Amino acid sequence: MISASVQGVGSDSVLTEVVNTLEQKEARIFSPTGQDSILFDRDGNFDVFLIAIDSQDRPKVLKHDSKYLVTPTNGIIEIKKDSTFAFSKLHSDSFSITEEENMIDLKVVPIGEGTDLSLETEKTFVTQPSSKMLVILPLGEINANHKNNLGIVQIVDLQGNPIIPSFDVKSKIVSSEESIVQIIHDAVIPSGISYATFPIETTGAVGNSVISASAKGVIGTEDEISTSSSLTQLKIFASGLDELIPVDQPVEIKLFIDDENTESIAGALIKIETDGNSLVDPGMVRTGPDGSAVIRLTATNGPSISLNLIATADGYSEGKDTLTINVDAPDKL
Repeated sequence: MISASVQGVGSDSVLTEVVNTLEQKEARIFSPTGQDSILFDRDGNFDVFLIAIDSQDRPKVLKHDSKYLVTPTNGIIEIKKDSTFAFSKLHSDSFSITEEENMIDLKVVPIGEGTDLSLETEKTFVTQPSSKMLVILPLGEINANHKNNLGIVQIVDLQGNPIIPSFDVKSKIVSSEESIVQIIHDAVIPSGISYATFPIETTGAVGNSVISASAKGVIGTEDEISTSSSLTQLKIFASGLDELIPVDQPVEIKLFIDDENTESIAGALIKIETDGNSLVDPGMVRTGPDGSAVIRLTATNGPSISLNLIATADGYSEGKDTLTINVDAPDKL
């Protein structure tokens, strides 16, 4: 406290804080490639400097060694005694980078005995990766019933040239439609090689899926894959139908099952589903040696009815068709 008085006039006191301007007030992290950006090399490494700053925003010469933990990379940076800064090469395998999400927060935390936690700082950087993960699908369309399918992941630079990593790179591979294709195992690209294979398992379903691949500190990518059936599809035909059928009177309909080569299929199972305006006997029937089967249909309403026909047989792809029949039912319109 500082006090002053003037005889016959008055006195006053003020409390004053004495600050040591030479004390360290901050551990500031920055990138040599730009104040707010970090640039990855081909292996996903990036350079940073850590500098001790005093209360006057000047470099501070430390009186003892000081260690700092940088998260999320979990790298350790040490500023040595009688130094003001330290240089470190950190690796980006602890966070993910995409072309849309390219911001990263680096937090600097002092560690060790007797550390001053008030020196903890955090800074946001824009990342500039120089490599990306490439998905290679040898076949854009695969057999839905073939189990042994392979894909390839490769690390390339932004011009598409292969990169040979100096360490193992673990990828994350995901299928957008697991009901169609599934990725059971992630691929690890070993050091000294730019690529690795991964298995693609089919479920038997036909459709499309997007395969996405990513790795920490590397731009991810994706590609589309389709599944198709190699089985011959069954075809359904009907005969014995007049232009109009009478209401409330049974009529016989002969159904034929052929394959895509117009070969008759014996032993095929036909399921018949009505729209509620007719009766079918039987509701499920199997074709004979000539690939045909007979059903009895009774229309109970008009002016038309429909039947959904589903044909199945071992070794063939399911066949479906809808049969619409006009009904002569003037009293039931």
